[in-house]
Amino acid sequence: MVSSAFTDKAVLENAVFLGEVGLTGEVRSISQVNLRLNEAEKLGFKHCFLPKNIYKNLEPKSGGLELIPVSTLKEALDISLKK
Repeated sequence: MVSSAFTDKAVLENAVFLGEVGLTGEVRSISQVNLRLNEAEKLGFKHCFLPKNIYKNLEPKSGGLELIPVSTLKEALDISLKK
């Protein structure tokens, strides 16, 4: 990830990022979220950053995938570089 190289900080391991980034940095929703979450879990990811507006509509999952809702790219980077 470019931000990791720029800040010289490691990004959160085993993380996947879902969403579309708008011109102002907002993280927009995407389609087929449940399918993507299931695949991410099968592939061994432990953390999933996803748009906050999608998170509100999801049913709770019992799996080992931590869902991290974000509104902006900056918010996602701040969280992923701190952990």
